[in-house]
Amino acid sequence: MYIGLLGIEAYSLITYFITMQIVLNLLSVGLSKTLRKEFASGGDSDGEKSRKYKLLKSAEFIYIIIAVLIIGACFLASDYIAYNWLNIHSINKDTVSLTIKLMGASIAIQLLANLFSGCLFGLEYQVKANVFQVCWSAAKSIGVIGVLIYVSNDIRAFYIWYLAIDIIYYMVLRRTVIKYLKSDEILDWNIKDLVVLKSVWRYAIGLGIIAIGYTINTQVDKIIISKHLPLTAGGAYNTTFTLATLTTFIPTAIGTAAFSRFAYYNSVGLYVKQKELFYRINKFSSICITAMAAYIAVFAFELLYVWTGSSEIAELMGYAAFFFGDWILTKCNPTNSI
Repeated sequence: MYIGLLGIEAYSLITYFITMQIVLNLLSVGLSKTLRKEFASGGDSDGEKSRKYKLLKSAEFIYIIIAVLIIGACFLASDYIAYNWLNIHSINKDTVSLTIKLMGASIAIQLLANLFSGCLFGLEYQVKANVFQVCWSAAKSIGVIGVLIYVSNDIRAFYIWYLAIDIIYYMVLRRTVIKYLKSDEILDWNIKDLVVLKSVWRYAIGLGIIAIGYTINTQVDKIIISKHLPLTAGGAYNTTFTLATLTTFIPTAIGTAAFSRFAYYNSVGLYVKQKELFYRINKFSSICITAMAAYIAVFAFELLYVWTGSSEIAELMGYAAFFFGDWILTKCNPTNSI
């Protein structure tokens, strides 16, 4: 539907947004997952809630700085990306420049929202967190179709809607998490409480290094392609990669749900149960990924054509998708994150 309403080049710009999002999220991924671990550990005493609140507010303070930097970087780089980096043919480059600014703002707000979403998962409120995520995703991905049909089929309208939904999502998550942390003690925070991050910085840096390696492994090719190939070809490439990553959806959901229990077992020394949980998840994930990757590899051309309705994308990438399936199978098992 996006291809039909926006055109294939504007759709390709949307796939470029995904690469931007993953690369810019590098600035925060270590601290976000660290907080998720900390919220999964410990108990529900007033003292623990106060400690978690101070950690959360300290992390949010850092995230706000990172969000401002992301927005500023996208504003400064948008003209260069539109005029000198992307190979654009049918879209006005000023339109692309403004779209990249909106992308940067959307990514910055998502970064803040992901911090609070991770806290909900850490508290083992997986159902509530997933309900929020499903509503947010549906409001963005499906709701924007109404905007494109009834308001404007312009890529700028697309990202204005995205940004508005991201802001609402962030506000709802923030209010929900802070509500769960309320206790008999008064929850307060000041700038001096940033010192609480000292207790988790080693873990956060370790996760950050892993994230850098993962991003280099999965995104550098897309950045290079966006420079040297037409935007449409880059969109076809990114779409095929997205098709291949469908194999990870079920294992990732299971790994996300199990992470809090995994962290809890580690914090209380139940290492046998921790090991058993890991092997169960790893076995099931490997079966899912192998079966789905094989299916996508064999029927890649047909799946791309049915999914996108574009013979151009299917012809460009249908046969190459076989190798994407194999790559996902060997590199992207979600249990690695555990």
